[in-house]
Amino acid sequence: MLRDQTDVTRQLHALWALHVTGGLDGRLALEILNSREAWLRAWAIQLTLDKSAPLPSPSPLGGEGVADRPGVGKFVPGSYSPSKLDRRFLKKLAELAGSDPSPVVRLYLASALQRLRLDERLSIAEKLVAHSEDAGDANLPILLWYGVEPIASTDDKASATLLAKARIPLVRQFLAQRLALRLALDTVTAAIRQSSDPEFQRDLISGIFEALNGRREINTPRDWPAVRRQLSQHHDAGVIEKALSLALIFGDSDAAAKLRERAADATASPAARQKALQALVQARVPALASLLQSLVGDGALRAVAIRGLSVFGDPATYNVILACSDSLLY
Repeated sequence: MLRDQTDVTRQLHALWALHVTGGLDGRLALEILNSREAWLRAWAIQLTLDKSAPLPSPSPLGGEGVADRPGVGKFVPGSYSPSKLDRRFLKKLAELAGSDPSPVVRLYLASALQRLRLDERLSIAEKLVAHSEDAGDANLPILLWYGVEPIASTDDKASATLLAKARIPLVRQFLAQRLALRLALDTVTAAIRQSSDPEFQRDLISGIFEALNGRREINTPRDWPAVRRQLSQHHDAGVIEKALSLALIFGDSDAAAKLRERAADATASPAARQKALQALVQARVPALASLLQSLVGDGALRAVAIRGLSVFGDPATYNVILACSDSLLY
């Protein structure tokens, strides 16, 4: 019935019946993966991998990742998946990941990643993330991220491969963010330095910024000076600003001086001045108390300055605030 029927619905019924009765073996699964019907190919992937046990669910960004769990790190043979998949089947999945024209099949492949051992995922994932046409799909980018998150949490080399091949902005940003959260910054900055694609640079710097914003005293990544110069020429002002904020987090004195100048510049926009001052406070820049005290009388920055002064135990702060107490009431 599976081979003889031409109606895809009936073929699917036959496939499901074979699965529940134990008739779907590796040879037949491979045959179906060569079918012209996308839904047959997709269901052959799902049903074959249903024999594998579910893997640990990936965590949201910022939460506990695979690398954070006791006893879980790089792949250990025999872990995660109790079923041994046929090498030919895995090779065919990787082939489909690169060349299958159907977004349905790619969706099922992305979902299947979580059923595979970590050492089986990369050859499939690196091809799936290269499909730029899937960037706007409602499900594929997230499913892809769920499949590769354990790789980003444990393996710098494999993560570098994924970053280099990824053409889906959300996946690129999440990869960079996960790597930055575990301070594997050299992998991300090396990828930025090697790329001339401004969109790629934007996605990765956004991921690093989301991971490190609000932190301080992070060791400077190896390629950061070159990356900073590279990003200073970026067409997106938001990228330049994020790079400046990250330079401050990495302890760059030039970035601190530039932000001090902006905060003190009465001709700059209030929003830009507030953002600069908040960044300086978050980074606990040395000798900042005097600047904060001078800005207590500035209506646009008063609230930020007073909150910032609470971080620094400068004895002159009390008198500065007392002197401005009348204006604080209005």
